[in-house]
Amino acid sequence: MAGTVKVLLLAGGQGTRLWPKSRRLLPKQFMTLGLAETLFQRSLRRLQNLPDSYEVYVVAPQIYESIVKSQAPGLRASRILTEPMAHGTVATLSFSLCRLQAESLCEDDVILTLPTDAYVDDDAAFIEAITTAVDSCRHSGDIVTVGIRPDRPETGYGYILTGEMVEPAGRRVEKFVEKPSIIKAKEYLENTRYLWNAGIFAWRVRELWDLLQVHLPHVFDACQSVLTDEIWVDHAKLTEWYERLPNQTFEYALVEKASRIRVIPARFSWSDLGTWDALLRHLPMMGTSESGASVVSLDSTDNQVFHEDGLIALFGVQNLLVVRTKDVVLVCQRDKAADLKTLLSVLRETQKDEYL
Repeated sequence: MAGTVKVLLLAGGQGTRLWPKSRRLLPKQFMTLGLAETLFQRSLRRLQNLPDSYEVYVVAPQIYESIVKSQAPGLRASRILTEPMAHGTVATLSFSLCRLQAESLCEDDVILTLPTDAYVDDDAAFIEAITTAVDSCRHSGDIVTVGIRPDRPETGYGYILTGEMVEPAGRRVEKFVEKPSIIKAKEYLENTRYLWNAGIFAWRVRELWDLLQVHLPHVFDACQSVLTDEIWVDHAKLTEWYERLPNQTFEYALVEKASRIRVIPARFSWSDLGTWDALLRHLPMMGTSESGASVVSLDSTDNQVFHEDGLIALFGVQNLLVVRTKDVVLVCQRDKAADLKTLLSVLRETQKDEYL
């Protein structure tokens, strides 16, 4: 008999890539970004028509627990898995696996991990892709991911090189490629074997435990040590245990080391909205361009502007990103905007944490 599907909506984040609009206390998935709902709410609503065998959970650091509850008032408290802190997706996945195992998790169950900070244009096609991924995972035991057909050369995304077709669905994954150069990205755009990595993964529980035991044995041992413990009601002990887990991504630590991975090519458009360029391209109602009513531009070209009120005047400048919020103004070259973490590290070093 087929097991259940535990859908983990990953709602962590540091609020760095769309700074200063997004902040440590309010990362992008909890902002409306010009839409009627936040990206988190859209992610949750998108899953309403899943079969009854799918159980939806939200996994988020404790710092975001109140936001999750306010933005998802219909979600049962037992479906919110609260991490002690943000500590990388290996820790998130291990924590969630242990929590579910301590309650009721079978080795034939499938865990489906979904980000909540991406823009998807076709909910029906999304559901088709993830259910196909789950079914393929359940029957094959492979890790199954969902890939997006590129529509432009993108240096900020990871790519998947696909291989031969496999049954019951999808293609074999030959390798993952992280953030290529613009020259490589243009090559990948012309080569139909390359897809964008959307960060969506289906894993069967027994294979997930095997992956941890082989590639992260210290994490496997740490997980086994708390499966029958009362640590879940002792916040101090849980935090101490959690801090000892590695601060790594599960894509790097587990997925890329697995021998059996397949990908389902998706039919929906997707963006992780991970840069200001991506955000303003997909959600033009968010801000204004140079032709907008609250932007005056003279002898200026190729600039991007986001602001919440007032006027932005551009005179004799090119290729700038200008972002103004109530307490911060950001001005940078557009090609620097994808590396805002470097700037934010300087703010930390100079003790300007109130702006992070």
